[in-house]
Amino acid sequence: MSARVRLAGRLIEGRISAGLTSRQLAEKSGLSASTISRYEDASRVPSVDSLVQLSRAFGHDVGELNVLHEIWRAALREVPSPTDQLSSAWRAADFYGLDRVHTPEDLRRALQRVHTRAGAPSVRSLQQTMGWSKTAVANLLSKPKLPNSDLYEDFLQACSVANLTPWKNKWAQLKEQQDAQQDIEKLGPPR
Repeated sequence: MSARVRLAGRLIEGRISAGLTSRQLAEKSGLSASTISRYEDASRVPSVDSLVQLSRAFGHDVGELNVLHEIWRAALREVPSPTDQLSSAWRAADFYGLDRVHTPEDLRRALQRVHTRAGAPSVRSLQQTMGWSKTAVANLLSKPKLPNSDLYEDFLQACSVANLTPWKNKWAQLKEQQDAQQDIEKLGPPR
């Protein structure tokens, strides 16, 4: 059974266990009844915010929310996002803000958005998937410096970025800027 179907089943179980109709759940969660229906028939995967709203409406404790969140993360990886209908270059440039990346700090923020979109896998999980140290993976998401190109590409693949070309181009552009700045610094101040 797919994670998407398991998530839908958990949402239905949560609503029934809470003794709520779809309409009551909609009122209690602040989501529309049609949206909830799409979640329950597995035609859509809720956003993390919607998942939390539903979990609160069900009266879930933190442990139940964590279980639901793990299933949600798996379901999110199975389902192409609505933006998958668009070109990969547009997704990378617009959705992740790649067109606004001009510094290593901007790149770090874009990588954090990629990480969030991938369901925010733990550093340990990424480390195991990528084969890099936990420190290297953690630094990629926290340090405002240009990462190693192999680490960078492995991270993007681990987070299921479909088209690496715009990301590689952006890395190369930042690397060229960094190298030029280092060359200028080597020359020293003008005499």
